[in-house]
Amino acid sequence: MAWGEKELLYAAADGRLYEVKDFVEEEGVDPNFRDGDGDTPLIRAARDNYLEVVRLLLAANADVNATNYDGATALHVAAANGYEAIAQLLLAKTASLSIYSDHRGNLPLHLAAANGHLTIVDRLLKDSTLSGLNCTNNEGWSPLTVAVQSGHAPVVSRLLQSGASLDFTASNGWTLLHEAAATGNLKVIQALLSTQLNIFAKTTAGETPLMTATRKQRPNIILQAFRDIEAAENKRFLDAVRSGEKAHVDSLLKKGVNVDTKDATGFSALHVAASLDQLTVALLLVAAGTTLDAADADGPTALHTAASANCVRVAELLVVAGAKLDATDLDRRQPLHVAAMQGHAAVAQCLLERGADINALDGAGMTPLHHAAMKGSGAVVKLLLKANASVSAQNKKGETSLHVAVTKNHVAFVQLLLAQDATLPQHGDKFGNVPLHLAAACGQVTIVDALLKNVDKSGIDAINHEGDSPLVIAVKKGHVDVVSRLLQAKASLRCTTSTGWTLLHEAAASGNLKVIQALVETPLNIVAKTTASETPLKIAIDKQHADDVLQALRDAEAAANRRFLDAVSSGDVELVDACLNKGVDINTTDEKGRTALHVAVTKNHADVVEQLVRGGATLVVCDAAGTSPLFLAAQQDKAAMADVLLTSFEAMATCIRLSYAEAVDKGHKAVTDVLFPHLQQRVADSDPDPEADRAAKEASRDALLSIFRVALDKADMEATLVKAVVVGHVDAVQCLLAMGADPTTMRPEQDGWTLLALAIRQANDAVAQVLYPYLYPGPTAATADALVIEGEIFGGPAVTVNKATYGGKAVVTKGPSFPIPREIKNFMKEIDTMRTCTSPYLQPLLAVLDNGSEKPHFVPPETFLYSPTMIMEYMELGDLHKYLQKKRYTHVEMELSTSEVALVVALALADLHRRKVIHRDVKSLNIFLSKTHYVRLGDLGSARAHDPAQVMSSNAGTLIWTAPEVLRDPDHAGEGRMYTTAADIYSFGVVLTELDTGELPFHDIVGSERGSILTKVLAGELHPTMSATCPLWLQTLANQCMAFDPTNRPTADAIVQELLLHRHDDAPASTDDVLAPSPNTSAAP
Repeated sequence: MAWGEKELLYAAADGRLYEVKDFVEEEGVDPNFRDGDGDTPLIRAARDNYLEVVRLLLAANADVNATNYDGATALHVAAANGYEAIAQLLLAKTASLSIYSDHRGNLPLHLAAANGHLTIVDRLLKDSTLSGLNCTNNEGWSPLTVAVQSGHAPVVSRLLQSGASLDFTASNGWTLLHEAAATGNLKVIQALLSTQLNIFAKTTAGETPLMTATRKQRPNIILQAFRDIEAAENKRFLDAVRSGEKAHVDSLLKKGVNVDTKDATGFSALHVAASLDQLTVALLLVAAGTTLDAADADGPTALHTAASANCVRVAELLVVAGAKLDATDLDRRQPLHVAAMQGHAAVAQCLLERGADINALDGAGMTPLHHAAMKGSGAVVKLLLKANASVSAQNKKGETSLHVAVTKNHVAFVQLLLAQDATLPQHGDKFGNVPLHLAAACGQVTIVDALLKNVDKSGIDAINHEGDSPLVIAVKKGHVDVVSRLLQAKASLRCTTSTGWTLLHEAAASGNLKVIQALVETPLNIVAKTTASETPLKIAIDKQHADDVLQALRDAEAAANRRFLDAVSSGDVELVDACLNKGVDINTTDEKGRTALHVAVTKNHADVVEQLVRGGATLVVCDAAGTSPLFLAAQQDKAAMADVLLTSFEAMATCIRLSYAEAVDKGHKAVTDVLFPHLQQRVADSDPDPEADRAAKEASRDALLSIFRVALDKADMEATLVKAVVVGHVDAVQCLLAMGADPTTMRPEQDGWTLLALAIRQANDAVAQVLYPYLYPGPTAATADALVIEGEIFGGPAVTVNKATYGGKAVVTKGPSFPIPREIKNFMKEIDTMRTCTSPYLQPLLAVLDNGSEKPHFVPPETFLYSPTMIMEYMELGDLHKYLQKKRYTHVEMELSTSEVALVVALALADLHRRKVIHRDVKSLNIFLSKTHYVRLGDLGSARAHDPAQVMSSNAGTLIWTAPEVLRDPDHAGEGRMYTTAADIYSFGVVLTELDTGELPFHDIVGSERGSILTKVLAGELHPTMSATCPLWLQTLANQCMAFDPTNRPTADAIVQELLLHRHDDAPASTDDVLAPSPNTSAAP
């Protein structure tokens, strides 16, 4: 080594320009001397950015191509450090310098790219060929790769613009996108995503760039960038599938697009191909391993879709490829259901040939034949019938395919189905509707005609669960042509509801003139009255129907009256009797104002006169000429007629006295009020003295009360009334009430009980019956502003019960939770029952809140009530079940014996049963208690009028209290059954077991055995038991009430008599008197 060479190296490394100049001019000093690392003065000066030193060395012929021991030239060093001026100087000296690689295979471009030196990259790119641009180092990385790895987005963009190759895949399968995802530089990712790189490319570990970014927990903005591109690719894929571009689909599949890609609605590529009959594309998808039975968002598979779109070829492909024929959508429909729904016979044929279940049931219990009948596809119906589809199969509503075809008015298919099975018209749905009901409801005359050819008389008069025949429904709907057809077919005219409505009442309510005209030509009674004394004409007037409707009814009534008067005139006693039985007004008049009695007297028909007098014809009545029947007899010398009439007049005084006594005994207040003034003769005073008249009235009343052995306290009539109630003088009570005594009085001697409660506690039914109508004359129309809701007692999906005050009185409200038509109808039925079935022992209906719409009532402080809402008195001690529970563990506010409670309930049932009404839900939860009102049976929501000829609903009421004959019997296919008021007696017997044990029925049956309770009750093998200390008489009564055979059970009246004998006999049985309770496995006696 010559002197100065080492010093030149150090001077160049330190940038000492003048020393470098001196040394390079010194003879013998080598400007390319290398240090221990192989660096020359030029490399050292370039590394530390000493531009002028570099320039001086180059002028001194320093070797620009010299490399150190790492293979790096001065250009590598300058490029790595971003020294643009030096790089420019070196390249100006030797342009080919850019193609030199260091020992790691890196070109200067690799190093500039790795360090993000964009200006140097630009300079190097001017002298680089395409091979240099894409040259890879020893790691296999191109300049673009290292720029991506280093996250230098501007350099990445420049290299891409210059045509850098995207073809980079590491040994582990990583692509440039994987590298960018791992680095997490958003701009680099965005630059690469704008290229043709495969977003779905997977590493050897099966990881896509998005998965890599997710694993590295990159920010959402980066993850979304990948997702957006994936979504765009998926859309291109689905668009290609949709348009049938087989080559494009194939290309994208090879690129890695998921073959099961779905759109926003959950539609997969296979669903798309199936919906558009893209067979070649579907073949590609199947070959690529698509999931054949994948469901979209609504549940259908691709086979469902092909069936719906009538794509036969794709359907065949899917079935051959192994798609499930029994796959179901969210509605449990199979592909065959869908094909039938859409009327696609070819697809249905394909599915059937491959083994599809022809009678499969969907979620609604519908078979393919149901759907085909609903669609009205003749080809599918014929196909299914030919393949032996079941025509009698019923869906969950109990409808056969015939029901469905009728509802949809598919006449041709109705005829096809009838030809297949002539018994179909006899099948009823779960509501009891046979197809004829549905045809009548829809007014489908042609279908009605077809059905009538296939039904017998019982089918024509079939009754649904609402109690309606097809004729009733046609009348209600106003379908006159159907009404006419049914009348021609001799349909029964019998349609009398529990409220007394006939077919004519229904027609009058609907106001259809032609239906009314058709019915008045039948034997129907035009003057029949409902329980509210409404004739069809009265109903039509209340409904404000058109004049022609009212006139038609008036004409019909007039015709009935004429027939009656003609019968009277001809002396036809039987016809007169028939007319009167139909309800013709016995006092009807002709055009001259003559009543039937006038006519009978004129015609000298003594037997008819007697008949009319017995029937209650008004005796003192004048015709248009002012002539009474008696005057007419005198005028026409009709001695026999006069004798009959006079006898009637003479009987009147005695009749009044006897009638008054009977009315008082029966508690008929309205009648006693009318009769009372006529009990004694009154002589009109031309100059009456008010004080004397008042004194006379008081004297007569005192005289009457003295007969009843009750002294009238003039200062306080209510005190006398309380005394009369306490001593049980029903006549005195009636007289005092007629005089105006207040039955709502609350005096200290009543100990907080109402007068009605006092009478009931004393078991004085006669007094209770007299008091009740005065206290509860009937429900009134309530207004929301008179109500204040205090809190909810019970809230369910159908019923809401609140505690409230109404007019300052504590009450409960009970009404629908929401304005659901079915629930509103149920409440209206309950209200009607409570109006007509009144009793001192039943919970009375005070008022009804009803605005006639679905709009809610706002009731303070912040409650909404829906119509109709019932308002009843608040029974503050709750129900008997709650009372018995409390009594087992703690003190109760009112002590009640078993016989006390049982007697009230029995009296309530006796009153109901006399009205031919079955309660159907007698249980401790419906027996309410109060320290003011005593004991009452409530909840008439399940009550129904008893019709011996009519099937009633099974499983009515609450099952553990239900009589065996009311329980649904599997042997009767779950249909309703015949039962009577004896069903209530069974439930009453169960309540007796609760009163005795203080426990719910069957409390002693535990574990798995409870599951068989109802089965054993139905078979007569089980009923609730009594306690070991139960009095013998009570055990015997309970067993009689729970007899398996309803005819062996006592009546309510008989039970009342038995309980009256044991009113104070509730002591537990002695050891000797105990009647061993029947074991649970024994049959009820």
